[in-house]
Amino acid sequence: MRRQMADSLEDKPFPALPEDLQCRCWFEFGSAEDHLKYRAAVQKASPHGHYPIFEGCNHMQYQIRDPQGFAAMLTSIIEQNVLPPLQFVKSA
Repeated sequence: MRRQMADSLEDKPFPALPEDLQCRCWFEFGSAEDHLKYRAAVQKASPHGHYPIFEGCNHMQYQIRDPQGFAAMLTSIIEQNVLPPLQFVKSA
């Protein structure tokens, strides 16, 4: 199990995705989580994706704190490929 955990934290290149798929991909990062450091690598691998930073949030914090708001956000992304205005989003 220790090896699996260590492997998941390695900085390896991501597989290339077609541009049209990248345009519909959303990679949310919380500013308070350790995985924010991987944002640049993901952006480099999929430059046409969306990379909002949820300011002050840890992993899954928004969906735990406000499940209805999170569901509405997902609906907006699925139906319109647009992140609704959220006061804590640093950049999209």
